[in-house]
Amino acid sequence: MYDSDADPEYIPGGNKLQSCQETSTSNTFVPVGGSDSDNDDISVEVSSSDEDCDWSDSDLWVDTEKEIPDFNFDSTLSGIKINVPESARDSPIDLFKLLWTDEIFDIIVNSTNNYGHKIKAVNRPHSKYSRKTCFNETNKDEMQNFFGICLLLGSVKYSVLRDAFSNNPLYSHPLIKKTMSGRRFEQLLNCFSVEYSGLEVCDDGPMRKINPVYTLLIQNFQKAIYPDINLSLDESLLLHRGRLGFRQYIKGKKAKYGIKFYELCTPDGYVLNIDMYKGKNDSISQVPCQTSKIDSLVLKLMSPYLGKGHSLYMDNYYNSVTLSNVLLNKQTHVTGTLRNNRKGNPKEVVNKKLKKGEHVWKRRGLVYVSKWKDKRDVVCITTNHKPTIILSTNKYGQERFKPIEIVKYNEFMSGVDRADQMISYYSCPRKSARWYKKVLFHLLDVTIWNTFFIYKKHFSLNNLRFKDFRDSLIRNFIQIPVDATCDQLFKKIKPKRSDIVIPDNAHFQETIPLPEGYKRKKYFKNCVVCFKKKVRKQTSFQCKTCKVGLCAGKCFEVYHIDKNLE
Repeated sequence: MYDSDADPEYIPGGNKLQSCQETSTSNTFVPVGGSDSDNDDISVEVSSSDEDCDWSDSDLWVDTEKEIPDFNFDSTLSGIKINVPESARDSPIDLFKLLWTDEIFDIIVNSTNNYGHKIKAVNRPHSKYSRKTCFNETNKDEMQNFFGICLLLGSVKYSVLRDAFSNNPLYSHPLIKKTMSGRRFEQLLNCFSVEYSGLEVCDDGPMRKINPVYTLLIQNFQKAIYPDINLSLDESLLLHRGRLGFRQYIKGKKAKYGIKFYELCTPDGYVLNIDMYKGKNDSISQVPCQTSKIDSLVLKLMSPYLGKGHSLYMDNYYNSVTLSNVLLNKQTHVTGTLRNNRKGNPKEVVNKKLKKGEHVWKRRGLVYVSKWKDKRDVVCITTNHKPTIILSTNKYGQERFKPIEIVKYNEFMSGVDRADQMISYYSCPRKSARWYKKVLFHLLDVTIWNTFFIYKKHFSLNNLRFKDFRDSLIRNFIQIPVDATCDQLFKKIKPKRSDIVIPDNAHFQETIPLPEGYKRKKYFKNCVVCFKKKVRKQTSFQCKTCKVGLCAGKCFEVYHIDKNLE
């Protein structure tokens, strides 16, 4: 298995910048009191390399400040850019379909049907009653029910999938069984794909398995919301332990093994752009100036937002002096942590021994590199803030002295972690050897989270829980009334006697009353219905309203239905 954290640095052709000369003595600031900072997990992948770029100042690291440029970000562009229908308040699926559009549903339905027929046509020996010999095409409504069950199974966990469809009283779920049979669900899950939709995909790599849907979703995410000035970029890991050439191992993640995504988010968690790691030999389209793979990845994810004046926050996996200057030339500020062994770092800063609370920095052009000692050394890089010590307050209300670049980094860097945290609570991906199915379900989870983000912001529902929104969306998928209860859906409720209204002209059966002076216990009359059939039959019952003799049971019912007998 390949570990991307050991991926050697890739540099396309070009000359590297010669080592910079270090001059002057760095400034050291000792604040009053220490601080507790949130440091990033250390990763070992080599990222950026230096290049011949315009430093817009001297090539030397100096200890003087310089005015930070203001790129005049237009805050009026920020906000929701789609027309959210008012019906979405009670029916969230109307908002969901603005991101997961009908076009995406059609791609999934066509591909699932084509793949189902392909499996059916495979020349393999099947048993007599094998389900693979018969495939009924699905449609959009059934696919919505399928997604509804998948989302519900993310909230109600089952160790064995078929338990949800069984008659075992310990596990049986009446709503799932009523919506779809277990065999049909398994068949759709087996055929679920987007590769066989018939659309042309200009990709021969792994992305051809997901690209029709992936491309449309990213476009819809970016059309729905334009972000504020601050953005965060980090990696996410989707658990997958199957055999896969680009499976990753990240020690600091909960899943540890899986498929890695690079995500660009807003600080409060809205996912704007996603790129999947596709292996060591993945060819990332290079930017005009020669740079490394990681730099190209950052520029690719940021491409819709370059030149707009955004501020980007990243961890030490991505940051370098080279990348900071490239983004500066594209009117984008950078702030984040930095690795000690990055090329171009000022040695007087990274090698200096500090005591707890001490802060030292150097500037080269418009790039500041600083080092601060708390429980351990933290090296930061920024083009957006002059490295100074400020008084900050943590979530417990405790005041501490910290560098401004670390305070801002902790404030705006948590977007990807926030999205991962919320999605992980109710994740719908099932165990599967097919990696692309897990990725498609992960994209479904991301779409639901983004839908919730827009819903909550548009309708100003600050106290709405993600679980409640998700439950409402499941009801819309399975087409259950919002206020319907379990008793109304699955139990037959007997009406109370007091609620029964008897009409005045109702027909009831009674024993024929005895005539005056009649000595026998019962009085008999000819049945009208039997007499019509030319059958002579006497009965002791009559209709209380019509006063005609009728046999109890069938003849009584036939007489009052057939108008010709009256």
